[in-house]
Amino acid sequence: MKHLFSTLLLPVFLLVGIQNGQAQLGRKFNVTVKGSIDDQKGLKNYDQIRVGILWHSDDFNPNKPDKWNISPATSTLDKKGRFKLTLTQAPPLSSCIVTRRFALAIGFIVAFDDANQNQKLDQGEQILGLSEKHAMSFVRGSYIKGLNALEKDINKRIVTLRKLKNGIWINTVVPKEVHKLPNTSFDDLAPVKKKKVKVKIVIPKKLSDLDAPNWT
Repeated sequence: MKHLFSTLLLPVFLLVGIQNGQAQLGRKFNVTVKGSIDDQKGLKNYDQIRVGILWHSDDFNPNKPDKWNISPATSTLDKKGRFKLTLTQAPPLSSCIVTRRFALAIGFIVAFDDANQNQKLDQGEQILGLSEKHAMSFVRGSYIKGLNALEKDINKRIVTLRKLKNGIWINTVVPKEVHKLPNTSFDDLAPVKKKKVKVKIVIPKKLSDLDAPNWT
């Protein structure tokens, strides 16, 4: 699963192009994400570090970081590097792939340097690390029927990301060596069954050392 890591953002998840459609994303949620960091960088303090969900955007452009949306819910780290945040809102429409049948977004669980302490990931602020083993998903609508319809539209089999469930979920990253799905070299996601999941965020010495999740 090793991939080169952008100095600003992460590898892009691109499943299909956005189609015209509307999604009602106003439902409230109550999903807790907690865990700790694996501080391989040897940081001396965690005062400026926050953890949040970086929801994928359909249009990756390093010169426009506002195309990526950090979750309104973020968390500080305690002295032991532990964090806890609760997601109550769906990601914005700009972070979703939208079709006639469903809306879908994938979220990286990241640690970032909140230099101005405004609880947001602003331009110029650095992502320090992410969870290599877990990622978030948001689904709304008739997802499987929608994937099946898209397969016909694009004349291509959509193999990965078929286990995702409606709502917001923490998922386990399943590398290609484990899922062994046919004709794909990308990772899959599977919603975790346990109610209590401890997420580990790796803060490496070099961002290029991260084993970042990768989908298409």
